[in-house]
Parts: sequence; structure tokens; C-alpha cells
Amino acid sequence: MTLEEKLKEWHRCNTKRLEHSREAKSLQSRCEQLELDFEAELIRSNRTSIVRYGFTLCWAKGRASVAWADEYLKAFGPEKVTKLKLQAAAEASKVLCIEAPQSVG
Repeated sequence: MTLEEKLKEWHRCNTKRLEHSREAKSLQSRCEQLELDFEAELIRSNRTSIVRYGFTLCWAKGRASVAWADEYLKAFGPEKVTKLKLQAAAEASKVLCIEAPQSVG
């Protein structure tokens, strides 16, 4: 493959990649909008899990974090940070979980 052919192939691939990237961002934005609706539906139900049209909507535990831990780690070292993380009352966040029925495709 000549340099010219490689450059032309790169240009085609890069153009296609950028198009897909824009499309992916648009799809991600739409999914996030829909997920807000699903979260609202789950909140209205006052339950931790519901089934709607075969889809299961539920709360899953997110990753608990202590916001100051990284800076503290730099200053005081991993042993002290680990001890303080265990003592801290870090609350796990709730994350929406969506399980599709097997018939969806």
C-alpha cells in the first residue's frame, strides 16, 4: 500500500469515525433523556423495582465515594485514607438499572 493510498484510507476512516461519534453522542443524549423519565416512573411507584411492558426498572447500588479521598491520599498516604474511608459514612448512590426482556431485539 502506497503512502497516498494510506492517507486516503485514513481520511475515509477518520471521516466515518467522526460521523459515528456525532451519531453516538446524539444517541447517548436521547438515552439519558429517556432514563430520566424511567427514574421518575420508578420514583412515582415508591418501589425499588417495577416491571413495565416486560422491562424491569430497578435501583442498583452505585459506587460509594468520598470526594476528598484523592487529595487526602496525596497528602497522607494510602493507609490513613483507607482507615478514614472505612470510618466515613459514605452513602452509596442509586443508579437506574434497566433489564430488557429477551424478546426485545
